[in-house]
Amino acid sequence: MRKLLLFPLLLLAACDVFSGPETTDPLDREAMLEHLNYLAGDSLYGRGSGSEYELEAAEYVRDEFDEYGLEPGVSGWLQHFTFTTGAALGPDGGLVGDDAGGAAGAGWDGMTRGNRTFASVSVQERYSSQNVLGVLPGDGDLADQWVVIGAHYDHVGFTQVSQDSVLVYNGADDNASGTALLLEVARYLGHHFTRGVARSLSRRSLMFQAYGAEERGLHGSRFFVNNPTVPLDSITAMINLDMIGRLRNNELYVFGSTTSPLWSPLLFESNEHGIDLLLAGSTGRSDHQNFYDQQIPVVFFWTGFHDQYHEPEDDVWLLDLDGMEMIGDLTIAILLDLLVRPEPPTFLF
Repeated sequence: MRKLLLFPLLLLAACDVFSGPETTDPLDREAMLEHLNYLAGDSLYGRGSGSEYELEAAEYVRDEFDEYGLEPGVSGWLQHFTFTTGAALGPDGGLVGDDAGGAAGAGWDGMTRGNRTFASVSVQERYSSQNVLGVLPGDGDLADQWVVIGAHYDHVGFTQVSQDSVLVYNGADDNASGTALLLEVARYLGHHFTRGVARSLSRRSLMFQAYGAEERGLHGSRFFVNNPTVPLDSITAMINLDMIGRLRNNELYVFGSTTSPLWSPLLFESNEHGIDLLLAGSTGRSDHQNFYDQQIPVVFFWTGFHDQYHEPEDDVWLLDLDGMEMIGDLTIAILLDLLVRPEPPTFLF
């Protein structure tokens, strides 16, 4: 039986306020597996950015947030936005647009300039996507400050192999894993702060963010920081879960650990399972980058690349659920500290 997460500081503070608290169940492996099987199932056709199947995934996340007792972080839960893909030939002869970096190798027709091939006409397309925002309101003097935890739920879609068959890129690790853990952390903390041992504790507000269109250029998280639903300067920290389903050799990469002097001691103090934390000096490339650009301390959990990255074989059966639970426990411990500590983490470049 796995150990119940009880934090002495929270328990002591809560017991002074009320008697007979409910305990909070540990992370639920079966619930995570249910989320994974849905999000990475063939029926969602790889959750391609801007597709109808990405929207179905967003609606699933919305419904789970609602069931877990979160409040909408925006009217109707979904923060809608549009984004453009493809590239066009700019006035200097270079490619511009979201896909400019890969356009020459993507089978485009056009003219050759030097050793590169450029499109002679624009093939940009505009798509609609959405973020899913759920909130656990804070309490007391800290309630106007925010902590954000996020994960992208989109993937790269599918390939039409023939008229009657498709090849689905299910994206179990990338990033059904982070989304499933985001949902389970929401369930755990929703109970913890509304009915459990810490329901009357003074704390910061917590926003759960599931991003659309990450695979096409971090569009969802960029849209949020450009169109925030709370003041950006009230966001004290951001945790990003992206590809956390393949813990190997007990090693977890932690990007952004130098963006605040708090991160290193807090990470190691919260590491009850003894995960080998590989602290990276860089921030890495995922949705947290847009928060870092706004001078918000960030930390990004990642279990690394593998042969199934962006391939059809990235399936649920390859995921390490024990590892996901350990990363979930670490994430919860860090959040519980961030939500109640008197002073927020300071930002470092």
